[in-house]
Amino acid sequence: MVYYTIMNNKIFNGLQFSYEEKCIEKIDENEMVEIYSKIVILKSDNNKFKKEDKIEQISIISKIHFEHEDGTPY
Repeated sequence: MVYYTIMNNKIFNGLQFSYEEKCIEKIDENEMVEIYSKIVILKSDNNKFKKEDKIEQISIISKIHFEHEDGTPY
């Protein structure tokens, strides 16, 4: 687990937000989760959130898939 404590901005999936803390957890060799805490929405294309909304946490899961040119997995 890696922790970052820094005020920063992130843009992801139609949301622009600032956060105070970021934690990265490795799930396995090909998967990880980024956890952003103490969030303030700066801009949103999502109906659920509007500018200046405060959210406790956002998690983003990333998974790597390795494939041959024809789409078959390695």
